[in-house]
Amino acid sequence: MPGKGACSAEIDFQHRVVTDYVSLMRESLMTGATRSAIKLELAELARFARLHFAFEESAMRAHGYPAIRIHAHEHLALSGLIALLERTGERVSSIELMLRLEQQMLDHLGSRDALFDSWLEANETDCRWHVRSFPLKVAL
Repeated sequence: MPGKGACSAEIDFQHRVVTDYVSLMRESLMTGATRSAIKLELAELARFARLHFAFEESAMRAHGYPAIRIHAHEHLALSGLIALLERTGERVSSIELMLRLEQQMLDHLGSRDALFDSWLEANETDCRWHVRSFPLKVAL
């Protein structure tokens, strides 16, 4: 099997960044980081997740991915959990929400995102143009 295409490699990188942000948030909530630190980390998680979801869905539309509606629906649910976290701040319920977000994110990566990655590879999808036109900045 040939190496991953530009699209799959970029999406894999973005997935690692999203999971790093989620892990950082969990750690901050569990260790009692300051409210301002938590708020900043959560804003970065929300910003990057929105950009990642938009990138992924744009690539899906551009290449005719058949399961885009189901995939986008899961992105919407994950975005809703992130928004809920933004509203609850550092309260105890935030820890429970963060653990829920982390689990749902991992489930999404292992199911919907794995299916999309396999589809990209099976269809030998080349979206280097898409990667270049949709730059994401990471500030971990």
